Amino acid sequence: NTLLLIGAVYLAQLWIKAGLALIRRCGERPPRLEDRSRVTVIQPVVSGDERLQETLQAGLEELTGCAWVWVVDKTDTDAIRVCHVIRAAMPECDVLVLESEEPPPGTNPKLWKQAMALPLVCTELLAVIDDDTQVPGPSFDLLISLLDDGADLVTGLPCYLPARGLWSRMVAEFVNSAASLTYLPATACSAPVSINGMCYAVRTDYVRRLDLFTTTARCITDDLAIAREIRRNRGSIVQTTRPHFISTTVPSARHYARLMHRWFVCTRILVTHEPPVTA
Repeated sequence: NTLLLIGAVYLAQLWIKAGLALIRRCGERPPRLEDRSRVTVIQPVVSGDERLQETLQAGLEELTGCAWVWVVDKTDTDAIRVCHVIRAAMPECDVLVLESEEPPPGTNPKLWKQAMALPLVCTELLAVIDDDTQVPGPSFDLLISLLDDGADLVTGLPCYLPARGLWSRMVAEFVNSAASLTYLPATACSAPVSINGMCYAVRTDYVRRLDLFTTTARCITDDLAIAREIRRNRGSIVQTTRPHFISTTVPSARHYARLMHRWFVCTRILVTHEPPVTA
């Protein structure tokens, strides 16, 4: 009887979360075609993934009209080579490759790169997209639309595409089985307490006014740190239901364990420092 009760409660909460996610999806307006020339994409680039060139090139092909700043460590010769190969093959795209110094000790490398790129942004809006992430045009356009509606930051829903190998498929299964039932139902109870750092858009003057990338630079979890800083300044964060697609090659059990450990550390920080319901 106890096992049946536990099973019933578990299924009930799954149905409730699925219902809330569906309501959230149905209540979201369809994307409209936006002027992407208003947006600069900041993309920190790191070598190591076998699909890096394919993913970066696909991003340029999908999000036509945007300006791009690829930020690469000066010592990362493989990433620099890939960036310049793509630029040479697609000269019609507005892409700047910025070679950055190593971050100071204790500084988040991703936020360091974003801070280095910020002075080069000349557009009204900016987006941050990870180098393993592809954003469909309609998903990207919705980010712009919601910024125009008054949101201070808009983020999307992660969806992993299985890469080659068992460990990559396990990561995809872990994320895809939980993302919709984690991100979307929570927005029915409160404003988002964190963001999906793999893809988000924000107004450029807002980032500069809050000095957003510098004030959060010493935090381990860039997504949670940015969300906290926005909430501290009474800003608004919008979580959309539109997907962006991530493809990360996880070559071994050791890499899988490191990735999962990092995610669970981030989750522990979130659960430890945030109340159960945040208004």
